Amino acid sequence: MIKAIHTSAARQLPGVLGVYAGADLAEYGTLKCIVPFKNRDGTPMKQPPRQALATDKVRYVGDPVAFVVAEDAA
Repeated sequence: MIKAIHTSAARQLPGVLGVYAGADLAEYGTLKCIVPFKNRDGTPMKQPPRQALATDKVRYVGDPVAFVVAEDAA
């Protein structure tokens, strides 16, 4: 369960343009599947709602919870 993501220290670093967590992207909704894939039997593929970033709990190792936009990688 995600209790908090503290981004203030990252925001203060030189060259950082923005730091975003799941709550910051909530207004964009869930990820959309552009191509309508079908199952082997021809039925439509299930498309459960997926957020771009984890908002309430992390579901697997490597599940993204935040990202940083900066002028360079340093």
